[in-house]
Amino acid sequence: MSAGGQVSELVEGFRKLRLGALISIISVIIAFASLAVLFLTAGFAFPTVYPGQMYHMFAGTIITMMTVILVALALSIIAFIQWFMATGNLKRYNPDKFGIGRLGMLLQLIGVILIFIGSLSFVGVAFARGSNIAFFGALFGFMAIIILTAILALVGAILFAIMLMRLPEDPNVESGFKIAGILYLIGVILSIIPNIGIVGAILILVAAILIFTYSGSTLKRLEALPKT
Repeated sequence: MSAGGQVSELVEGFRKLRLGALISIISVIIAFASLAVLFLTAGFAFPTVYPGQMYHMFAGTIITMMTVILVALALSIIAFIQWFMATGNLKRYNPDKFGIGRLGMLLQLIGVILIFIGSLSFVGVAFARGSNIAFFGALFGFMAIIILTAILALVGAILFAIMLMRLPEDPNVESGFKIAGILYLIGVILSIIPNIGIVGAILILVAAILIFTYSGSTLKRLEALPKT
């Protein structure tokens, strides 16, 4: 690949990385906002609302919250797709240094596919008129898939974080990506620990903000390079 072609891969990679980060930030903010609304509604409702009114109020709140969460989930999927494509561009630019990010996203994608197939299989067995042995077998199989998916997602996220930390090894890339990668890595690890998972989620959000910021400044650097 020519030098110009390599730079174009890098530019496309950071454009998609930046867009994915922006969409991810929006999805997280929406999810946090929906939870905040739920807690605020519950806090103000208990002292002032009669039990008969509470059901109707919470039913509407929960429906709204579920709708918002579905929107946030859809945005998260779009962000994942953008980052998946970005890692493809970065891998083509430098497979030795940045290919690990593509591998990480592939592992996460495999995990998503497994959980989808496992869910369909479990639902099929649960609603079928089979024996209890078949049901519990499907249940334990589904739990095994969940564990495997969690492992794949964790390993994949770690590999993606390592790629972020490696990005500044290219002279045209902002050095701040190393900080973003470290925060992302710590956030992923903390997010699986009970009671402090929210701290991990916040760190991942901060990392996404840094990815968005440094992708923008890196794009300015790349676009200022002389055309070849």
